Amino acid sequence: MVIAVTAPTGNVGSKVTSYLLNMKGIQVSLLTRDREKVDSFENLGAIVEVGDLEDVEFVSRSTATADALFWVTPAPPTSDDILAFQNRLGTNAATAVIENRIGRVVNLSCIGAHIGRQAGLTDGLHAVETHLNEAAEINGSTVTHLRPAFFMENYLRFMKYILERGAIPLPVGGERAVPMVATDDVAVEAVRHLAFPANDGGIAIPFPGPQDLTFDEAAKIIGEVLDRPVRHVQTEADGFRDALKAMGTSDDVVSRTVRMYECIEDYHVTPEYQRTDSSAAPTDFRAFCEGVLAPQIYQMEGV
Repeated sequence: MVIAVTAPTGNVGSKVTSYLLNMKGIQVSLLTRDREKVDSFENLGAIVEVGDLEDVEFVSRSTATADALFWVTPAPPTSDDILAFQNRLGTNAATAVIENRIGRVVNLSCIGAHIGRQAGLTDGLHAVETHLNEAAEINGSTVTHLRPAFFMENYLRFMKYILERGAIPLPVGGERAVPMVATDDVAVEAVRHLAFPANDGGIAIPFPGPQDLTFDEAAKIIGEVLDRPVRHVQTEADGFRDALKAMGTSDDVVSRTVRMYECIEDYHVTPEYQRTDSSAAPTDFRAFCEGVLAPQIYQMEGV
């Protein structure tokens, strides 16, 4: 069985790749722009295809032998039209599925992708879902869209703020509760659908973590694990925009990122989340902080 994996250096894709490489009877094929970044996977037996997901010929050629495809649509922060970019990639993925008659697709989508408009960065992922559903209908393939909640790993972006200011600045109220999930749990779920296919195609799976947490509660847990005060700070939208722009983020991505947090603030993105035994992930936030966040912060400190 050949499974093609896109974004194999990302938070989820790298974990999916690692798990698949340790399974018997599976040949892993990686689609990447930089061979050096996946050389450890290549040494373990992965086939590496180097190219750009915006190149439809590359995507089709590199998945020609694939029985299954793990598809991730990146969101480059410098894109001047992120929705058009994501649409193009969704079209390329769908073309490859049809041309190569790929029987199974697991697509990494996200919270809020069911909305489809005026939801910020998730609008493009809704479009990708639509393209893949159309391809599956033409092909008789099965496609599963994983819609994970707010990644716990998002807090890794704020390590410097935690260290220097004891604060986590976000344009959303601290009392706002959201489902949070660890990317390792998302990867395990993706592998389950890729390597142990059941008759479950054509579905979207909301994937929350084990509990909803307010942003204040999350900051409090981080502080307890680190044994230092840490607080959530609600920033003004304009200040958040300025901070993103200072990091080189395009105006379009800035606007869509702000809109995404506005949707979180007004509960616009979470109505589809009903936690069940099959959709709740095992890693709780404290365990994530102890096992992932704290060690990286201590490393930054030189502890």
